[in-house]
Amino acid sequence: MSLKKLLDEDSISQYIEMAGVKLEKKMYNLTTIGKGELEEWMLEMDDSVETKKGCICFKIIFFKRYP
Repeated sequence: MSLKKLLDEDSISQYIEMAGVKLEKKMYNLTTIGKGELEEWMLEMDDSVETKKGCICFKIIFFKRYP
């Protein structure tokens, strides 16, 4: 999923952070909607993915970080 689509769906918010004198970095945060979608995704198993190892590892990392 693209960042633009996530922004359009209000799943994430964007803000600009200054890095040094001239460099602007786009930063993103999960919104309440995005956190709910992440929680739903973490609890489901997607049978369409050929290898689940990467998804499972990703879900475990986020589950431990955002219980």
